[in-house]
Amino acid sequence: MQQTLLTKERKREYFELVIAHAAVDSLKAIARVSDLDKTISGTEDFMQLIPDEEKLKKVITALQIKFNALDLKSGPKKLASFVCDNEHYQLLPVMLERVIDFAGTFDRETFDKRNYEAIYSSGYPKLISYVKKQLSDYLTNVYLKMTDYQYMDSNHFVTLLNNDTIALELRRQVIAKTTTLVPLITELTHAALDDELLEWSLVEATWYNVIMAYVRKENSISNALIGYLNDSAIAGELSKRKIDKDNPVTDLETVKAFMVELINRTDLSDEAYDLLMISIPYWYPMSKFNAELTKEKIDLLIKRYVVSPVPENFSALKERYPGTQLLLIERSKKELFEKLEQFTLDSSDVVGILKSVKFTLQEKNTLVNHVNDILLVNNRQVQTELMRLIFDHASFKVPEMVLLSLLKTAFPIGQRVKLFNMHYQQFTTAQMAEIFATFPDPFDDIGVRYKSPVIPYGTENGYLANNLRSKNFIANIKEEKKGIRLISFKK
Repeated sequence: MQQTLLTKERKREYFELVIAHAAVDSLKAIARVSDLDKTISGTEDFMQLIPDEEKLKKVITALQIKFNALDLKSGPKKLASFVCDNEHYQLLPVMLERVIDFAGTFDRETFDKRNYEAIYSSGYPKLISYVKKQLSDYLTNVYLKMTDYQYMDSNHFVTLLNNDTIALELRRQVIAKTTTLVPLITELTHAALDDELLEWSLVEATWYNVIMAYVRKENSISNALIGYLNDSAIAGELSKRKIDKDNPVTDLETVKAFMVELINRTDLSDEAYDLLMISIPYWYPMSKFNAELTKEKIDLLIKRYVVSPVPENFSALKERYPGTQLLLIERSKKELFEKLEQFTLDSSDVVGILKSVKFTLQEKNTLVNHVNDILLVNNRQVQTELMRLIFDHASFKVPEMVLLSLLKTAFPIGQRVKLFNMHYQQFTTAQMAEIFATFPDPFDDIGVRYKSPVIPYGTENGYLANNLRSKNFIANIKEEKKGIRLISFKK
């Protein structure tokens, strides 16, 4: 037999007739073998279907209808109130919007971006009660379906997360949808959700929260906590305060253990590590740092005053991370000069200090006058730096032995002449003879009896000639075509 096709209009007509004239019990029977209840639930203008409000109430009650798209404003107000007050609607975004707009106070921005708060600020107690009873349904079918990420009051958020009637996985999904920060991680009744909160950066950036997350993870820094700390904004906020060692958030030994583990984490970015180390209130020996820490992180530890500026650490840095020992003493000059004799400096250390802009001229002078002269005279790089400092700063002084060594070293003759001119007054005749004996020809004949070398014209050479005559090291000077003749004494 050919199936009869009914038009949409004819189906609507039959639907109205059935609702208007069928007994409620008959409608219940029909619903058991058909989709009548679903049809009613999806009928947007059901309140306008027939004029008999009481009949519609009875149908809604008997079939336990939960509307999913009912227009509450176009029908009878009393019937709409009946639907709302008796929870005859599904917890869906469209129905919540219509219920709040009809029975409470509706604000579009609050509804879209703070939906859970929109329920509480609606001023409609029956809606609040309904959502509380069907919280999981609300979260699944409304909250998680909202387009925007959601914000809610932190107290509401914590209460939700502590609600064990809500499946743990659903609470995890809520966390991923929410932008609210938890003020205190210890407000959560158990630690099962700590990692998710940290992964989504939903814990206020305080050292209390960080350390307690460590404690709640059985005194371990989790990967989630590392991810949280690697957020530069969070690390920056934490860096504003030192970890409190006088009033620790838990016992001091636990806090100390946390700090050592934090320092030794290689999976922190250098940017975050630099910021976090600002908050460490202790100096540590190198023995506390594991060998896997990179040179970059060691540099940051020194920069942030976490490496103790003691001779033992200086030596350990030189051995394990060559070059970083200079940074240590640059950052802690006071400690260096207080215990200078205890620091094992080599020529490379001296060169580094002499080149460093972190040390003042006076500090460099103090170093030169206190270290072993052997370090200063047996290394060409050290000698070069000393020459530079002497030429650049007239007040820079070196020990006599060092000065004599510089003059006898094979630097360019112009530099040696200039250096001699700067200090000629302090030399004895015997010392001058030793100095010029090491100079190249023709300067090596200066002061030698019966010899009168000719040196090239030049400013410094002119000073040299006059200085030597003033010291009675030569008998006279004579300007010739080829240069300046230095006439030695014959007796």
